[in-house]
Amino acid sequence: SCIKGNPLELREALINIINNALDAMPGGGTLSFYIREENGSVVLEISDTGIGMDEETQAKIFDPFFTTKELGTGLGMSIVYGTVKRHGGKIMVQSQQGRGSTFILSFPAAKESPGITKRDHEPGKVIPVKKGGGNRILIVDNEATIGKTLSIFLTGEGYNVVFVDNGAGALDLLKKDEFDLVLCDLGMPDISGWDIMNVIADMTKKPNIGIITGFLNAADAFPDKEMKAHFVINKPFELDDVLRSINASLRD
Repeated sequence: SCIKGNPLELREALINIINNALDAMPGGGTLSFYIREENGSVVLEISDTGIGMDEETQAKIFDPFFTTKELGTGLGMSIVYGTVKRHGGKIMVQSQQGRGSTFILSFPAAKESPGITKRDHEPGKVIPVKKGGGNRILIVDNEATIGKTLSIFLTGEGYNVVFVDNGAGALDLLKKDEFDLVLCDLGMPDISGWDIMNVIADMTKKPNIGIITGFLNAADAFPDKEMKAHFVINKPFELDDVLRSINASLRD
């Protein structure tokens, strides 16, 4: 059976689960995959023989920014959750400490094979649909994991994305190229999001600006500074909220 979906997003979701399983087996172990069709759904089980999880960790594993690792944002499994939900699927985890973990993903089975087109199209001709319309987005965030995650997600949504992890690099790109939107962290060393907003304000052809910040309310936290942005996203964030803000901004 087949499922309908974005191959890039689904592949990244599976890679995240696999990496999570490998981290849970520091001394080695077995990683197993089992696929079956069940009641009109395609079910994928990914099992490891690792250290397992307690009930509290299982309850929080898909929460944004929850992590059991010393280094890491925890975004990985929340990305998986968001990807599965966007594809109309479900995901759950079964685990016991010392006995490994199993992630169970369920997706609606496709009613037709990939590549089959509607009758009003030429036979065999697949017409690609870019949900983001190919709009160019520059992502600026000194946290590489967040930047790369947003890049993968927004590319999967049809946007043309460039990611840079520092403000100086962003300013260089803005001088050389044109973007429809800049999605920028606020608090960065050397050149901050405020600096980038001020530079864009003086540009002849201005891209839209979206700010991502760890402050509860960036405008209230800095009352003496003008927030020259079309929208503000607070960390931790949901990817769907970022997408909605971007879509609304580019439609204006």
